[in-house]
This record gives sequence, C-alpha cells and structure tokens, in this order.
Amino acid sequence: MKNVINLKLCKTFVDKHKIASYLSTWDYISIKLVFYKKGEFLYTYGSSLENFIFVVQGNIKLSSTGKDGEYHHLNLYQDFAVIGDVEYILECPATADVEALTDVYCIEIPLSTNRSYLDQDIVFQRYLNKLQAQKLSNMDTMEMHKEVYRIEVRLACYLINLQYKEKDTMKDLKKISFQLHCSYRQLLRVIQKMTLDGIFEHGSSRGNYLIKNISALKALAKKADIS
Repeated sequence: MKNVINLKLCKTFVDKHKIASYLSTWDYISIKLVFYKKGEFLYTYGSSLENFIFVVQGNIKLSSTGKDGEYHHLNLYQDFAVIGDVEYILECPATADVEALTDVYCIEIPLSTNRSYLDQDIVFQRYLNKLQAQKLSNMDTMEMHKEVYRIEVRLACYLINLQYKEKDTMKDLKKISFQLHCSYRQLLRVIQKMTLDGIFEHGSSRGNYLIKNISALKALAKKADIS
C-alpha cells in the first residue's frame, strides 16, 4: 500500500464516480488517494478501521472465516465500491477481510480527522442509509437465489443478464463462483456436466469454455424468472 500524490488522477476518480456529490462537507474534509497491489489486503478481520474507503478502480473481494474455521466468500466488487461503512456506523473493528484481486486505487477519508464532519453531514448520512438498504436488498436476493435455485440456473441467469452470446468465451471461473456464492469446485462440476449436455464446449485455453447452446441457457434462466 502506498499513498499517491497525484491531484489530477484523484480528481479524475472523484469526477468519474461523482463522489463529491455524496457529501455536503466535501470541501472541508481531507482525503488521500491510495494504491494497493494485487494480493494486498485493504484491511483484515478484527483490525481497527482508520478510513472510510471508496474503491475507485480495480477488483476486491470480501471474505471471512467462521468460528468453525470454514472460509466464506461474501462479495466481489469491480471498479467501484464503498467499504468500511458498517464499521463506521457501528464504530467496530473490521467485519471481514478485504483483498485486492487486481491492482486497486482507493480514495480514503481518514476518520480521526473527519468523523465529526461525516457525523453531521446529512447528505452523507442519507447516502449511507441508501447504501445499507441496497446492500441488504442485494444480500436477500442472493440468499434467496442460493437457497431456491440450483447452481446451473444461477449460472444461466448470470450469463444471460451479462448478455453473453453463442460462441462467447466464459472464463475466470473463480470470479464467477464468487458472484454465484458457490465454491469454485461446485461451479466446475456443474460446468463439466453442462458441457456433457452440449451447453458448453472446452475453449482454446485451459479453464475457458465456449457457449455452445445459448437457447438452452435462456431456458434455464427462465426457471428463475429473472432473465
């Protein structure tokens, strides 16, 4: 992790994601642009969270280890995310591990010098409320799909909703498994079976699959009524 002194780049990220619009106190708070290398942790479970963080470029994953020692993947974010919001609201240690899956840029607001501004900023507090509602809604939807729909149905919905077409290549299965809230091995077994059924075929590179029968995928997606 390193601080980046580049006002032009920082402004580019702020403008791109309209971050200043989330705070009426934007002109009064201090911020910093921070770079994390692929594989670095933005923070780890139980650590003291010193910053409110906007991820403005790159991919991150949230994960945790349960009391039973089992690993749980919580979510995957690409190019924009707000993290540290729960910890800010509850004033508690970090509730998850957050790892950079790629090189990542973040705009961070140090809480030691800015909390009083944030606490009194009605625009920011409304944004937090909306953010929490969206996350709760997304979590409920994902849990419902996880409980109700088989992995092959969730995979079909994922591909159709992202507008994959016949002969398109499906790759980065670990990323897809995060999105579908299943393990990589579970997803691979499902894809191998769907390959035998003629829905996919092996791609030119190991771990890549081509969509062979988009009509079959659309039929599967319709079982969830969300395609």
